[in-house]
Amino acid sequence: MTCWPSSLWLALLLAGCVAATGHAVEQSAPATSVQREDFFEQQIRPVLVERCHKCHSAEAEKLKAELRLDSRERMLKGGESGKPAIVPGDAGRSLLIEAIRQTNPDLKMPPPSQGTPLSVRQIDDFVAWVNSGAPMPTASEVSNRKPQTASREHWAF
Repeated sequence: MTCWPSSLWLALLLAGCVAATGHAVEQSAPATSVQREDFFEQQIRPVLVERCHKCHSAEAEKLKAELRLDSRERMLKGGESGKPAIVPGDAGRSLLIEAIRQTNPDLKMPPPSQGTPLSVRQIDDFVAWVNSGAPMPTASEVSNRKPQTASREHWAF
């Protein structure tokens, strides 16, 4: 019987876990500016609109923690903590990532009373987005409109 080093077993176990979940622990965001904007429109904005804008946008009935997540400038400014919600290029220092990972008992978003936490895939997408510089459309604010699906934008429709 062959005795394999424990590091090889760990590598095989990790590879099996990644294959079983269908994605790596931290997904890489696309490289070109068009791809990055598409990534934001398809993966990030829908989550912000569905899960965050109710409390953290210009349309919020009552703005929570003085934090708006409907523009890049507002995310960089941050809220009542005085710290930026995102640190482009460094998800590890971004309060938004800390909040959605729910590793800090005092900073959990969405709050447990507001529904389930984001999925691992959604969190991975946010991490990839922040690490790629948190690119957003050049419009001053991101509206609450839902992004169109690719099929509606196709020339044949």
